[in-house]
Amino acid sequence: MPKPEDAEKGKKKAAVKKAAKKDDKPFKPIKWADGPPKYEKNTYHWMVEASQDLAENIFPLNLRGDQGNPGVAPCIIKEVYFPPDSPMEVATLIESGLVYQNDANYEMAVECFEKAKESWVKHLKNMDGSSLRKEQELFFDLSIGSVHESAGKDDQALY
Repeated sequence: MPKPEDAEKGKKKAAVKKAAKKDDKPFKPIKWADGPPKYEKNTYHWMVEASQDLAENIFPLNLRGDQGNPGVAPCIIKEVYFPPDSPMEVATLIESGLVYQNDANYEMAVECFEKAKESWVKHLKNMDGSSLRKEQELFFDLSIGSVHESAGKDDQALY
Protein backbone atom coordinates (compact mmCIF):
# COMPACT_ATOMS: atom_id res chain seq x y z
CA MET A 1 0.00 0.00 0.00
CA PRO A 2 1.48 3.39 -1.03
CA LYS A 3 2.12 6.01 1.60
CA PRO A 4 0.14 9.32 1.45
CA GLU A 5 3.40 11.22 1.06
CA ASP A 6 4.29 9.26 -2.09
CA ALA A 7 0.88 10.00 -3.61
CA GLU A 8 1.40 13.73 -3.07
CA LYS A 9 4.86 13.60 -4.69
CA GLY A 10 3.40 11.82 -7.71
CA LYS A 11 0.76 14.52 -8.14
CA LYS A 12 3.41 17.25 -7.95
CA LYS A 13 5.55 15.57 -10.60
CA ALA A 14 2.52 15.20 -12.90
CA ALA A 15 1.72 18.91 -12.49
CA VAL A 16 5.32 19.85 -13.36
CA LYS A 17 5.25 17.60 -16.45
CA LYS A 18 1.98 19.20 -17.61
CA ALA A 19 3.44 22.71 -17.33
CA ALA A 20 6.60 21.68 -19.20
CA LYS A 21 4.86 20.32 -22.33
CA LYS A 22 6.00 21.78 -25.64
CA ASP A 23 2.45 22.60 -26.77
CA ASP A 24 1.82 24.94 -23.82
CA LYS A 25 2.22 28.66 -24.25
CA PRO A 26 5.10 30.21 -22.32
CA PHE A 27 4.26 31.96 -19.11
CA LYS A 28 3.63 35.67 -19.40
CA PRO A 29 6.15 37.82 -17.55
CA ILE A 30 4.92 39.80 -14.59
CA LYS A 31 4.39 43.48 -15.33
CA TRP A 32 5.18 45.67 -12.37
CA ALA A 33 3.58 49.05 -11.75
CA ASP A 34 5.63 52.23 -11.90
CA GLY A 35 7.48 53.21 -8.78
CA PRO A 36 6.43 55.94 -6.39
CA PRO A 37 6.19 59.51 -7.72
CA LYS A 38 9.36 61.57 -7.91
CA TYR A 39 10.26 63.15 -4.58
CA GLU A 40 9.98 66.93 -4.52
CA LYS A 41 10.86 69.12 -1.57
CA ASN A 42 8.31 71.55 -0.20
CA THR A 43 8.40 74.25 2.47
CA TYR A 44 8.29 71.79 5.34
CA HIS A 45 11.29 69.83 4.04
CA TRP A 46 13.31 73.03 3.52
CA MET A 47 12.54 74.13 7.09
CA VAL A 48 13.55 70.76 8.57
CA GLU A 49 16.75 70.82 6.54
CA ALA A 50 17.53 74.37 7.68
CA SER A 51 16.90 73.53 11.34
CA GLN A 52 19.28 70.58 11.10
CA ASP A 53 22.00 72.84 9.71
CA LEU A 54 21.92 75.05 12.81
CA ALA A 55 24.75 73.96 15.08
CA GLU A 56 23.49 75.92 18.06
CA ASN A 57 20.39 77.68 19.26
CA ILE A 58 20.48 81.24 17.93
CA PHE A 59 18.10 82.60 20.56
CA PRO A 60 18.95 80.93 23.87
CA LEU A 61 16.56 81.78 26.68
CA ASN A 62 18.64 80.08 29.33
CA LEU A 63 21.94 78.22 29.55
CA ARG A 64 20.59 75.14 27.83
CA GLY A 65 18.45 77.08 25.31
CA ASP A 66 15.56 74.62 25.32
CA GLN A 67 12.69 76.71 26.69
CA GLY A 68 10.35 76.46 23.65
CA ASN A 69 11.84 79.31 21.65
CA PRO A 70 9.68 80.59 18.75
CA GLY A 71 12.68 82.40 17.24
CA VAL A 72 14.07 79.25 15.60
CA ALA A 73 11.28 78.74 13.06
CA PRO A 74 9.76 81.58 11.02
CA CYS A 75 6.20 82.51 11.79
CA ILE A 76 3.61 84.61 10.00
CA ILE A 77 2.22 87.60 11.83
CA LYS A 78 -1.27 88.16 10.55
CA GLU A 79 -2.27 91.77 10.61
CA VAL A 80 -5.65 93.08 9.69
CA TYR A 81 -5.52 95.06 6.47
CA PHE A 82 -8.41 96.79 4.83
CA PRO A 83 -8.98 97.40 1.14
CA PRO A 84 -8.08 100.96 0.19
CA ASP A 85 -10.76 103.32 -1.08
CA SER A 86 -11.37 102.33 -4.66
CA PRO A 87 -13.85 102.81 -7.52
CA MET A 88 -17.15 100.95 -7.17
CA GLU A 89 -16.34 98.30 -9.81
CA VAL A 90 -13.01 97.51 -8.13
CA ALA A 91 -14.59 97.39 -4.66
CA THR A 92 -17.18 94.91 -5.96
CA LEU A 93 -14.46 92.63 -7.35
CA ILE A 94 -12.50 92.82 -4.09
CA GLU A 95 -15.60 91.89 -2.09
CA SER A 96 -16.29 89.00 -4.49
CA GLY A 97 -12.73 87.76 -4.02
CA LEU A 98 -13.14 87.76 -0.25
CA VAL A 99 -16.45 85.89 -0.50
CA TYR A 100 -14.89 83.29 -2.84
CA GLN A 101 -11.98 82.84 -0.43
CA ASN A 102 -14.35 82.28 2.50
CA ASP A 103 -16.28 79.72 0.40
CA ALA A 104 -13.02 77.85 -0.41
CA ASN A 105 -13.28 78.68 -4.12
CA TYR A 106 -9.65 79.75 -4.30
CA GLU A 107 -9.22 79.91 -8.08
CA MET A 108 -12.10 82.35 -8.43
CA ALA A 109 -10.81 84.41 -5.48
CA VAL A 110 -7.38 84.86 -7.10
CA GLU A 111 -9.06 85.67 -10.42
CA CYS A 112 -11.25 88.34 -8.78
CA PHE A 113 -8.28 90.00 -7.05
CA GLU A 114 -6.28 90.03 -10.28
CA LYS A 115 -9.24 91.46 -12.23
CA ALA A 116 -9.74 94.12 -9.54
CA LYS A 117 -6.09 95.17 -9.77
CA GLU A 118 -6.20 95.32 -13.59
CA SER A 119 -9.47 97.25 -13.51
CA TRP A 120 -8.07 99.78 -11.06
CA VAL A 121 -4.91 100.28 -13.13
CA LYS A 122 -7.05 100.90 -16.25
CA HIS A 123 -9.25 103.32 -14.32
CA LEU A 124 -6.24 105.32 -13.09
CA LYS A 125 -4.66 105.45 -16.56
CA ASN A 126 -7.90 106.76 -18.05
CA MET A 127 -8.29 109.37 -15.31
CA ASP A 128 -4.85 110.95 -15.04
CA GLY A 129 -2.30 108.44 -16.37
CA SER A 130 -1.03 107.47 -12.91
CA SER A 131 -0.46 103.98 -11.50
CA LEU A 132 -1.32 102.24 -8.25
CA ARG A 133 0.33 103.48 -5.07
CA LYS A 134 2.57 101.09 -3.13
CA GLU A 135 -0.02 100.40 -0.41
CA GLN A 136 -2.61 99.53 -3.04
CA GLU A 137 -0.26 97.09 -4.76
CA LEU A 138 0.67 95.68 -1.36
CA PHE A 139 -3.01 95.07 -0.56
CA PHE A 140 -3.47 92.99 -3.72
CA ASP A 141 -0.24 91.03 -3.15
CA LEU A 142 -1.22 90.28 0.46
CA SER A 143 -4.74 89.29 -0.57
CA ILE A 144 -3.56 86.87 -3.25
CA GLY A 145 -0.97 85.46 -0.84
CA SER A 146 -3.69 84.97 1.76
CA VAL A 147 -5.79 83.03 -0.75
CA HIS A 148 -2.84 80.75 -1.57
CA GLU A 149 -2.22 80.24 2.14
CA SER A 150 -5.88 79.33 2.69
CA ALA A 151 -5.58 76.82 -0.15
CA GLY A 152 -2.57 75.22 1.55
CA LYS A 153 -0.10 76.37 -1.12
CA ASP A 154 2.47 77.93 1.20
CA ASP A 155 5.19 78.00 -1.45
CA GLN A 156 3.05 80.14 -3.76
CA ALA A 157 1.86 82.32 -0.88
CA LEU A 158 5.44 83.37 -0.16
CA TYR A 159 5.86 84.81 -3.67
